[in-house]
Formats: sequence, structure tokens, C-alpha cells
Amino acid sequence: MNKLIAILVVAFVARTATFAIDMSAGGGLAIGSMNYKVTADVGDYSDSLTMYGAFGFFDATYIQVSIGYNKFQSDSDTTSIEFDFLGKYPFSIGKKFTIFPLAGLGYQKCLSVESGDEADFNHFILKGGVGGDFAITEKLYARATALIDYYLDNKSERDAQDDYDVKISTYGFEVSAAVGYKF
Repeated sequence: MNKLIAILVVAFVARTATFAIDMSAGGGLAIGSMNYKVTADVGDYSDSLTMYGAFGFFDATYIQVSIGYNKFQSDSDTTSIEFDFLGKYPFSIGKKFTIFPLAGLGYQKCLSVESGDEADFNHFILKGGVGGDFAITEKLYARATALIDYYLDNKSERDAQDDYDVKISTYGFEVSAAVGYKF
């Protein structure tokens, strides 16, 4: 039994050390779209908001954590700060390329809206997609990602669904380009 515990401890420490081997940080720009659809008995309505922003990220091989500033444009401007926690599994393709699937959770905190309380427009977001790194030098790399976002209902949407007997679905996509540096 003691040998089994010792083996598990060694495996845990070795696995934890793996995260420390490939740590990096960087920043970049993102562009995308947030789309919503309102379904009601009298008909459907949909709209799209263009999103653009900047972000910074920290990467530890299988985990990517990022924070970004986004601006959405349609009839009114909306700004937000977004926190993402994504799991990833990298695959090396040769010496310079790495691709990885991404999946995780984001939180979008609304900073400004034209009407209403900003807190009513905050969202949790389910995210999934793919990314890739291209090694420029041993330490410097370029990263591109493409994500599909599914926005969980916020207070504003829940209130509208209750008051008007409608269903609101919000989804989006984002593509980003970044530069990272390995420690």
C-alpha cells in the first residue's frame, strides 16, 4: 500500500512539473460576432453585433487563461472585460507547428451599455474551438485561434423571456491572432 501511495505521489509531482516546463504569456487582437435570435409565437427576430478587442494570456501547456477588453457595435456601443479559462491539448506537427483543440468557460463582465444596468448584461460563455502556434524563434511564437461561443442567459435575457414569453439564444464566434513568449 505504501508503495502505491509513493508511486501516486511521484506521478503527481512529475505531472505537475510538466505544467511548469512549457509556460508562456502573450497578447493579441480578436475580432468576431455575437449573434442572438429571439423566437416568439408571432415570429422570429435576429441580430448580430460586431466584436473587436485586445487580450493578454498565460499558457501552461494544457491550460490557457486570458483576460481581454471587448467592444461590441450595433445600434449602441457596448464594452466589456472578458475572463477565459480554456483547457487545451497540444499536438506537435514538425518542429515549428503545434495545433490544439480548446474548450472551456468564459465570463463577460459588461462595463457599459446604452440603457439598463451593466450587471444585467454579464454572461457566462461556453467556448470551444481550435488554435495553432508557429515558432518564430525558440522562445517567440505566433498564435492563431478560432472559437465558437455559446452565451448562457443573462439577467436581461431571462427577464425578457419571462415578460414576453419568448426564447432568446445567443452565440458567436471569434478569431484571434497573438504573439507569445515562452519562459
